[in-house]
Amino acid sequence: MNVTVLRRGASIGTAITALALVTIGAAPLRAQQFSTTERLEGYALRDNAIWFVFDSDVYNSRPEQRVLVTGPFRGWSQDMNDRAWQLSPAGGPIWTLRIDPEQRDIGPGVPFKFRIDGGSWMQPPTGADNARDGNLVISPGTMPGIKAEIRSPRAIWVELTGVQRSLDPTAYRITNGDGVEIEVEAVLPNTSTATLIVPAVELDIRRVYYLEYVDSGLRALVRRDPWFRTLYSSKPLGAEIAADGSNTTFRIFAPRAQRVQLFLYLRPFDT
Repeated sequence: MNVTVLRRGASIGTAITALALVTIGAAPLRAQQFSTTERLEGYALRDNAIWFVFDSDVYNSRPEQRVLVTGPFRGWSQDMNDRAWQLSPAGGPIWTLRIDPEQRDIGPGVPFKFRIDGGSWMQPPTGADNARDGNLVISPGTMPGIKAEIRSPRAIWVELTGVQRSLDPTAYRITNGDGVEIEVEAVLPNTSTATLIVPAVELDIRRVYYLEYVDSGLRALVRRDPWFRTLYSSKPLGAEIAADGSNTTFRIFAPRAQRVQLFLYLRPFDT
């Protein structure tokens, strides 16, 4: 929320602008908007964002000063004064923190833990189905997977699930059917799981390519279905004989072909 402080003598228009700045923006979620499961599991997913949720009643421990969340996304830091990871009171026993997973690199399979006041570690509450090895885990049942599709000669869309996504180009490897590696120029996030991979050179969209997420060992054939679905022609396929019989036009749909041969015979084959 943005707040504008008006100077004495400011115009009514300025006051209206200030009021708009106060009222415009994403409203924080209230305590009653979180389910019992979300309170137990310590997080909720809303509009491509992750909300960390701490319910002091679930932990039987009411914080007096602060609640922080930590995990591999911040190197398991023990800094209790890092305001970027401090939760805010949301009413009653609930504290919350909204995180954009694309900016903070948090996704399925990532563990986390809450700490309160002077640094006390909160153990996962009884009944939390996402408790693993003394931590809470985001979407622990999501199996690691990768799906890749070529959309244009300089764009491969990737869906990663069950692994922590990296935006480092060296974390990905593109190879063609002969095993020749193509350099990755850039990696750009789209959603919490969708990522745009930009090759350093144009790909031959008719050829076979593979994409590997190196550290995870995941590898996928880069599918070409999305590109093929955009190809069409209003012209008839097959053999089209002119109305006066003066010529015949042959057309085929073969987007992967490099060469097409047409064989003509003076008489039909013997049957």
